Amino acid sequence: MFLFCRLICLLEFHFARR
Repeated sequence: MFLFCRLICLLEFHFARR
């Protein structure tokens, strides 16, 4: 579960950087 949350956070951050 923790890994999934981290993955989502990373994805969101990556998309937000654009």
